[in-house]
Amino acid sequence: MRPLPPRVLLLRAFSLLVAAASLICGGREIARDWYRFEGPPHRVLHPQFDAELRTVLRQLPVGARVLHFSAVPEYWYSRLWQRALYPRNDVILVQPPLSRKRFESLRRRYGARYAISYGVPPWDPGFLWKTNLGPLPLVEGDNWFGELAP
Repeated sequence: MRPLPPRVLLLRAFSLLVAAASLICGGREIARDWYRFEGPPHRVLHPQFDAELRTVLRQLPVGARVLHFSAVPEYWYSRLWQRALYPRNDVILVQPPLSRKRFESLRRRYGARYAISYGVPPWDPGFLWKTNLGPLPLVEGDNWFGELAP
């Protein structure tokens, strides 16, 4: 068997050095981030949103459909409401532009009796009664929940 050329030996030594450095760096990072794999987080929702959700769940009948209005285009909290109330209640998301004609069309189409409205100020689709849920975490504006007038 012929001996390997020095160039091949050098490349193999270099590849072993790269592999060892990768293992050392990867092992150090895994040890540093191990806490992330110990279990699920204790809280998923922001405590303020959790309080707002409990308020809505106390007043919202099971199975009732909810229209969620945003005065400005937003795609985070509206979907958070949709996910938080699923599968107990259907949430229909309504992004701007908001108008009385569009509101009436959606209300007839989905048979919604309740609404959540967000904005500065929140759009009032004609609440029979409403509860101010307060501002959303990290976002300017108020959040109203209530029953729609017949």
